[in-house]
Amino acid sequence: MITPAGKLALEMLVGDQTILNLAREVTAAIEASGAEGGVIGGIAVFLHGYERTTTDIDVYTTDRAALAEQLTQRGFVWSDERRQFEKNDIPVQLLAPEDKLPYYPKRFRSLHDIQTLTLGELVTMKLSTGTEFVHRAQDLADVIRLIEAIPLDKSFVTQIDTAYRSAFKKLIDDLVQERG
Repeated sequence: MITPAGKLALEMLVGDQTILNLAREVTAAIEASGAEGGVIGGIAVFLHGYERTTTDIDVYTTDRAALAEQLTQRGFVWSDERRQFEKNDIPVQLLAPEDKLPYYPKRFRSLHDIQTLTLGELVTMKLSTGTEFVHRAQDLADVIRLIEAIPLDKSFVTQIDTAYRSAFKKLIDDLVQERG
């Protein structure tokens, strides 16, 4: 069953698909690399049902070197200056276990032919970065928008890593209190 938010996301896919098609190319590269991983960030939020714009593709991979090789074979160009891949003027940024992250995703799925995080992993990752790094406030905003768009309630907490369950419940409580 597709949620209203999911239906909206699906409808959004019929417009200019440049960044989404590029995310599909990244998915093919992930699969060919043999590594675990997927598209994270704004595209993942969009795929899970919150209409959000983004201008880049953030990717988590368990093997940066293998994925980099596959991206290069597909015409993505590495920029030493920006420390990212680029294709069609769209940046592709890779995160891997050697990067300092408060949470490393473990579960992925395909949505609209794009390998991405499960919803629980996405919310966990966004909560982890949003609560650990003040400059990542957008990540908390993404969680709030997903809670409202899908909608999610406290029963969803079982899908979230135990370290971030209290933060999720607090967001739910704060949203309920704010609405009155």
